Amino acid sequence: RWFVPDPYVRVRSQSTYAYGYDWAPGVEVTLTIDDQQWTEIVDEQGEVYFSTYPNINEKGTELVLTDGTHTVQYTVADLKITEVDEQLEIIRGTADPNQEVRVSVRDKYDTYKGLYVTANTQGLWEADFSIYMDIGPGTSMWAYQYDNDENATWDYNHIPDPWVYVNPQLDYVYGWSWTSGEEVT
Repeated sequence: RWFVPDPYVRVRSQSTYAYGYDWAPGVEVTLTIDDQQWTEIVDEQGEVYFSTYPNINEKGTELVLTDGTHTVQYTVADLKITEVDEQLEIIRGTADPNQEVRVSVRDKYDTYKGLYVTANTQGLWEADFSIYMDIGPGTSMWAYQYDNDENATWDYNHIPDPWVYVNPQLDYVYGWSWTSGEEVT
């Protein structure tokens, strides 16, 4: 199979994660942020994952990934999902001013829809899904802001849809998908 690497990076906003894609399998890639470096091996699919802990990928963080042949430079965008209005089926957030944002939604029945919206001059955006689907418990949302080389900052949100499994024969109760840190009684 003929393969010409065309690497790019995806960074989760306000997190310690960075993902490299389309690298040559098996090569070492080094990620540099300021004066810190991490090196990982690219997997068979051409993907490489970095945990940048304790560095948080904030707006303006500059990342440089290189395998010695290819170099990707990327600055983390000001992207964030800030509000999910379940009543109006609208997702709101921030991005770099006047930039396009791809907003995607997948509900608990695996229905998927993606929209492109543009942040205004203050960096605010809004994606209206009201004619496409219901946003509610079990819904996952992603927002991506891309640069011209397909590098991107992304953010994620999920509306919990808790449920409980009870097994009286084994005398236990098990619950899934509760909000993190929430007390359950």
